[in-house]
Amino acid sequence: MTRKQWGTTIGYCKESISAWSGNAKSYYRLAEANVLKGNCKRALDVIKTGMSHPVAGPGLAKHPLVDDVKTRAAAGLARQMQREKALHEAHADEEAAVEAARGAAKQRNLRVGRPLWRDIVRTGVRPRVETRNGLRVLVTPVVLLYPVSGQSDLIEDVSEMDPLERQLAQCLPATAVAAQAFEAGVAASGTSAPASGAGDGDSAGSGRAGDAASTGGFLPWDRERKYTLDNVDVFYQANATKPLPLDTAWRRASDPLHSDAKPEPVWKGQSWVKVPLDAPLLLSLVQSDCVLTDVPVFYVVARGTGMHSKVLEEAGSMLRTLQMPKITGGGGQ
Repeated sequence: MTRKQWGTTIGYCKESISAWSGNAKSYYRLAEANVLKGNCKRALDVIKTGMSHPVAGPGLAKHPLVDDVKTRAAAGLARQMQREKALHEAHADEEAAVEAARGAAKQRNLRVGRPLWRDIVRTGVRPRVETRNGLRVLVTPVVLLYPVSGQSDLIEDVSEMDPLERQLAQCLPATAVAAQAFEAGVAASGTSAPASGAGDGDSAGSGRAGDAASTGGFLPWDRERKYTLDNVDVFYQANATKPLPLDTAWRRASDPLHSDAKPEPVWKGQSWVKVPLDAPLLLSLVQSDCVLTDVPVFYVVARGTGMHSKVLEEAGSMLRTLQMPKITGGGGQ
């Protein structure tokens, strides 16, 4: 017992009781070891069994520390049950929120497939429905990929009514002139800009590229100094993965549906679709060729770079640019 090898102690005590079921001390030690190992219900069961034994019972009842073991086991069991209840309630609330998001997705005819990365699911951040400005809106995480650098940002709280421009403003400097002026000011003051993790090989879901942008300077990995809000185009990949039934969307990371396998690479014609920065997120989501890889994923590419030329070359005549819908007002009384 003093070596804290509770599993070994439990084994020895069971062997002892098996050899002589009237050994009161073995019942006590078995109960104590189970408490120390966190098996509080089992400890109480051991004491109950020992107490009911015609030979071991009287001796166990007289043991000076058996009441202490019972008290600690009961308290530990109460804590365990409390934790299980809290987890159950949290899970129920989470599932209700996901079910509401599925309902909103069905109303909007959205299509959802497997996650692009399992790590995004592990974050536990999933789409939900919230009331904002008196309206019930779908709020979802959004992944921004910078394919030229292998960097990414996960923005956890994006309303379907928010334009992508607002999200990119958290991650990129506004203009090259502004970024250069900021860096010149930092150099003149002799101070250094806050360090960013954006150049450290972030995986999807890191959400750290914006740390550099918050300084006002260029991102550390932007060697061409072209990634500014006024010089990027945003695309999504049409038919990125095969859509699944919406009642299976946004499952928990532990669900067998979420394997480490990548989404089916090609199930239908894939192409690039350009998204206006001032367009609300919903404009992309409702497109018939937009299949969410669990959450919306957008590719951010700076104009004047080799990657931008590559995207345009790959897309060719298939490149489609989303158009903002025209809103006409009624003229009647």
